[in-house]
Amino acid sequence: MYSTNTNNQQDRGRQAPNVKPAPKGGQTMKDMFTATPAEREIIERIAKRAVALYRKYGNTDVDEMDIQMDLEACHCNGCPLRLADMEQADAFNLMHDVTGINMHLNRNTGELSKRFLPRFFDASKEGRCHE
Repeated sequence: MYSTNTNNQQDRGRQAPNVKPAPKGGQTMKDMFTATPAEREIIERIAKRAVALYRKYGNTDVDEMDIQMDLEACHCNGCPLRLADMEQADAFNLMHDVTGINMHLNRNTGELSKRFLPRFFDASKEGRCHE
């Protein structure tokens, strides 16, 4: 989901058609994954639980790593989450946020679209959601 290299196009010297060329002048891409080790542990547990819930209800086409990356990108890029509360949430509220983040996350910036605000958004953190 986060890969920009589809069908080994980079190996053949071409870039995927939906990918913007890398910036010139030595600019580097922003690191969207800056969670602490403790936050990552919680995110891993949330992702494991979400995968189990998806599979319980028939969706076997889910990837735990994609969920982890979505949650961390969201949490670290303008929409901090109350991860401990999210980990303890009932299945309905947990899946509301996991699925909503998956659907509304801009994978180039790590930000959510203005159409979705997770229930476990942490308004007390300095970061602002939906800048």
